[in-house]
Amino acid sequence: MDTFHRQEIQAHAARIFARSTEESTAEHEQSRIALINAGAIEAAYKDIPWT
Repeated sequence: MDTFHRQEIQAHAARIFARSTEESTAEHEQSRIALINAGAIEAAYKDIPWT
């Protein structure tokens, strides 16, 4: 996967994660861990506005 596509996927995943309202669910935690593993660490710890 090239850098552009990886960055686009990470940005999209981060926006979905930031919009999640059920923070205490297993799915929310799995999404946060996936963002961290993908290198989008900042996105996993802060809200990202829809752009």
